[in-house]
Amino acid sequence: MKFHIARWTIIGAIVLALGLLGGILLWHENAFHRTQDNLKRLGVAMHDCLDTYKRLPTGTGAAYPGMSKAAGLSWRVHLLPFLGQDALYKQFDLNEPWDGPHNKPLHYRMPAVFGTPGFMAPIGYTHYRVFVNDGLFPKGGSVGLSGLADGTTNTIMVAEGAEPVPWTKPDELVYERGKPLPALAKRQFGTKYVLLMADATVALPSTQLDEGTLRLLMDPSDGQSLPQGWAPGR
Repeated sequence: MKFHIARWTIIGAIVLALGLLGGILLWHENAFHRTQDNLKRLGVAMHDCLDTYKRLPTGTGAAYPGMSKAAGLSWRVHLLPFLGQDALYKQFDLNEPWDGPHNKPLHYRMPAVFGTPGFMAPIGYTHYRVFVNDGLFPKGGSVGLSGLADGTTNTIMVAEGAEPVPWTKPDELVYERGKPLPALAKRQFGTKYVLLMADATVALPSTQLDEGTLRLLMDPSDGQSLPQGWAPGR
């Protein structure tokens, strides 16, 4: 009798463990797909912004042409009108930094599209960041995509940084040639990067991608070809 009880106890524990494991896998898979959907929305919004102003928002806190003087608000804030969040955008004081007395409370009103599913970031923080300096978003200026040396399909527009930042703060991933690479977030149990390319498509390369290829993806003007198959379908 005791043997049968022990056997069913073990079987019950195994079933419970498998159920929990299945739930964890499903949660990660859902987060993996939701972040791709978020990035696709950001890509469309970036291109809508480009069509309107002929430039992308800057990664350093300045406004893009046609806007008033912005003093230290992120590209995420300036993208709000293209994400159906015009009412929220109008609540920002564009002449005040992200942590000024008027703008700071808006930190807690981050739209869901900037949320990074699967990562336990504090309220109002996001992992979605762009590459500044030698990346697509140069220091001190905005950028267009026409004449992009490496092409839009070969250049990262937005990536998930390893560290989250306040969504209103112009705190981005610094890419500089010859210097260490900024750290990226890893998904699917550390096996995948999720990257929004400049053509508004999402790429899912392995985290085993070599440093040289990552540099080519971050650098919009290296003029070099990417290795074939650097990501599925690429």
